[in-house]
Amino acid sequence: MLTVRRLKGDDVEAYRAIRLEGLENAPDDFASTLAREQAFSRGDFIHRLESGCALGAFEGDALVGIVGLVVATGEKERHKGTLVGMYVRQSARGRGVGQALIEALLAVATGEVEQVNLAVAENNIAARKLYERCGFDTYGLEKRSLKYCERYFNDVLMVRFL
Repeated sequence: MLTVRRLKGDDVEAYRAIRLEGLENAPDDFASTLAREQAFSRGDFIHRLESGCALGAFEGDALVGIVGLVVATGEKERHKGTLVGMYVRQSARGRGVGQALIEALLAVATGEVEQVNLAVAENNIAARKLYERCGFDTYGLEKRSLKYCERYFNDVLMVRFL
């Protein structure tokens, strides 16, 4: 049975493990790097969980997927949230985990923000199709959005108005 809930400090070990797994298995799909986040302390990960909105999908006691919501704080931007850090373990893919995470995130965002934005790697077709199924529309392409090891990566920019 799949459950999705907000992650808290007690979930730090499971969260850290899945976050590092995502960075290792899909390094081109994230703005951060494995080396950068391996250097983070346990306290850094606890702070991330307790200061923001991170959701986790659980099958029993096993954390199989994560996603975050960052709400803008600027006076003219606080109507926007950004979906970040989406990752579903390979073993849990194809069973609706990603969609459940996004639906839970949108439920949290509703009433807090008017829209949710995201950036997804141009070559991550599966993720783009998932976001489209969840009602996100493409509004742009940021060429050379990221640069790592002398390679550039383009991001597709998407939005869902609530």
